[in-house]
Amino acid sequence: MLRARGRHFAILAAVAVAFIAVVAVAAVISRNESVTALVAAVGAALIVAWQSLETARAASAAEEGLRGAADSLRVSQALVIEAESRRLDAAGPRLLVRVNAPEWPPRMGRQHMGSEPAQLQQREVFRLPKDAPRHVTLRVDGFIRNEGDRTVRVNVHGMRVEDSSLEAPPGGEPTAKLPRKTSPSQLRPSAP
Repeated sequence: MLRARGRHFAILAAVAVAFIAVVAVAAVISRNESVTALVAAVGAALIVAWQSLETARAASAAEEGLRGAADSLRVSQALVIEAESRRLDAAGPRLLVRVNAPEWPPRMGRQHMGSEPAQLQQREVFRLPKDAPRHVTLRVDGFIRNEGDRTVRVNVHGMRVEDSSLEAPPGGEPTAKLPRKTSPSQLRPSAP
C-alpha cells in the first residue's frame, strides 16, 4: 500500500516538473503570452485527462473488490446454511415410514367397533356437494421405524390403526412412543 502510494506521488511529481518545464520552454521560445497560455492550457487538459483515467482505474479496482466481497459473503452464507442444516439433521428424528399400495376397491360407510364398511361398487359415482358427508375408507399396510438414537412420539390423526400395541385415549388418536432403533414389532403404547 505504501509502495503504491509512493509510486503515485513520484509520478505526480514527475508530471508536475514536466508540465512546468514545458510551459517554461514555451515561454522562453515564443516570448508570447498567448502561446505560453495555450501550452499551459493544453498541458493542464492532458493532466486532467490523465487524472480521469487514473480515477476510472481506481473505481474499476474498487468495483472488482466489491464483487469479490459480495462473492465471499455469498459463500459464507451458504456455509452457514449448510452447517445449520447439518446441525438440524443431527438433532432431528430419523424415521422410516413406508405405506404400501391401498387395498382396492375402497370401502364405503362409517366404521364402528366390530364392523366393516361395505366395498364400494365398481361404477359408483360421487357427486359433490351431495356426497360430501359419505365416508370412503382406504385400507393400507405399512410401518414406521425409528432409525435414530432418540425416542420419537408418533401421532396418527384421522386413521384407524389395527395394531394391538397402540391404544388411543378415550376420544383421542392412537399414539406410540418409538424407542431408539425399534422394529415394528417393538411398538409400545404411550401413556395418555
